Amino acid sequence: AQGGLDDCERLTSTFGDEGIAVIASSALGIEDNFEAAAVTDDDLIAVAADLCARAEPEGLLIWSTNLGGHALSRRCAGLGVRVFDSTTIGFDVALALLDDPPRTKPPDAALSPASPR
Repeated sequence: AQGGLDDCERLTSTFGDEGIAVIASSALGIEDNFEAAAVTDDDLIAVAADLCARAEPEGLLIWSTNLGGHALSRRCAGLGVRVFDSTTIGFDVALALLDDPPRTKPPDAALSPASPR
């Protein structure tokens, strides 16, 4: 988590209520969003490697819209677990909802005033 141990405890409880076991967590102790945005990929990879060394997770979740977790899934391939990023998950779901039902026409045809609605 971007924040402190209290954030980790809250997230562990929230995910537990949904049947998802959190077996290890790491708190960066960052309260400022701009400071979080400055955390490097290498810093996040080091935290991910530490979590994998302390536990045997099925996956890792980067829980902050301010951390650059979106690019880590490929860089963490050597850890042997899938890496999920909360921002990417939300973005992907939003895109899927925008395309539900899927478009059958090219986007430019859908915007044309002459196209049937």
